[in-house]
Amino acid sequence: MATIENIIKTDSFFHSYQPVKCLKNNRLIGVESLIRCEAYDPMRLFQQARKANLLFELDTKSIMKSIETFQSSHLVAAGCKLFVNIFPSTLLHEGFDEFVNQVKETAAGIIGQIVFEINESAEEHALWDELKAKGVIPNLQKEGFFIALDDFGEGSISFRHLFDYDPNYIKLSRTVTAHIEEFEKKRKLVDLLVKYCEDHTKLILEGIEKESELAVVKQLGVELGQGYLLDKPKSIAEIERP
Repeated sequence: MATIENIIKTDSFFHSYQPVKCLKNNRLIGVESLIRCEAYDPMRLFQQARKANLLFELDTKSIMKSIETFQSSHLVAAGCKLFVNIFPSTLLHEGFDEFVNQVKETAAGIIGQIVFEINESAEEHALWDELKAKGVIPNLQKEGFFIALDDFGEGSISFRHLFDYDPNYIKLSRTVTAHIEEFEKKRKLVDLLVKYCEDHTKLILEGIEKESELAVVKQLGVELGQGYLLDKPKSIAEIERP
């Protein structure tokens, strides 16, 4: 099996892109980039990178490769957003400022279409306070990038982070979406967040897999969604023009 060092060195990974859609009209508004590798599943790939102290290298290489693929696609002209996953430790790494400059040089024309989707990670729970202290997130927003909090309400990402970081997007995980038609508490939580997000933050429900779930979240006023019922991850060339 290929080593993590060799995988990173040779860019031996690729991406699938899962559409994010407007639930009112099924219109494509963006895609989330999902890393794929023949040697490891995504979770194990990043675990191996963390063990080898190469998480920053893998994270930034993955992001740049996603951006380059997106930049040459039909989705740019359509105004779609590109959601790229990123770890808190990458945002705090000493090389991150240089990486941001590289992104700005490479993708100057699409900065306003890039959304840094901050991953929930138990190993990095303690880094959130440092992110706030250093002002990393508002600085990225000033540069023209957008910010999403992934898996909101699950693990270490909580209401505190919503207040501290003022994200452009909140993504609720499949944990909330699953069987939402059967659980009043889940519906109340989503209703609360829909009302909170009315002004400037956009709410995205992930993991929509059943018609019954879709019907309920639409009734609750959720505007954006993601999940196998709406569209599966695929190559960017396979995604239909909006």
